[in-house]
Amino acid sequence: MELRDIIESGIWRERASQIFYLKLSKRAKGDLKLLLEYMSRDEESHEKFLTDLYKKIYNTDPPEIPMEGEIAVEGVDVKSIDELIDVGIAKERESKYYYMDLFCRLENLEDREKVVELINFEESHLKKLLSAKEG
Repeated sequence: MELRDIIESGIWRERASQIFYLKLSKRAKGDLKLLLEYMSRDEESHEKFLTDLYKKIYNTDPPEIPMEGEIAVEGVDVKSIDELIDVGIAKERESKYYYMDLFCRLENLEDREKVVELINFEESHLKKLLSAKEG
């Protein structure tokens, strides 16, 4: 997979996660709602980083990446915090590994440092979710 494809896919993934968390937040209450809204905002900032990285590398905006189909939240019971946390943990782990792969494909040290920030963001999300699950 080319670096361009990886970044484009990352933009799509972050946008999909943002929409997913935002949709779930509309069905939640209290602290759970706040956590989901926070996660959605973080995913939005990750999408912006990847868009800026694309512009820097390729001197152009990334192509419009269609969100095919709906980002489904049906079947995710937001009343069950454990189920929600498990979904979040899986998403954040997947994103962390995705960015680790991206890191390995970049040559520019500055870009690599930015990707390390994303890896750390995903790791902090993981830690928050794992901590919530434990206690």
